[in-house]
Amino acid sequence: MVGKTRRRLASELIGELIVIDKKIKTTKQELTDLVNSTGSQLMDLTGIGPSGAGRLLGDIGDIARFASRAHFVS
Repeated sequence: MVGKTRRRLASELIGELIVIDKKIKTTKQELTDLVNSTGSQLMDLTGIGPSGAGRLLGDIGDIARFASRAHFVS
């Protein structure tokens, strides 16, 4: 009885993980498409993926509002 229950629970959890994994992949692709639609080249940088690029774009906003690199850095 315990073995059956354990197998059933494991099977249910694996099914849930498969659904979550698909959602993550879909969301990552949507975010990649959104970042690419901005014309940003942030994801060309080593270590910057779709979530990092999206976060930077969201936090910084329009980069043109900074007069120079020095203004951006400060």
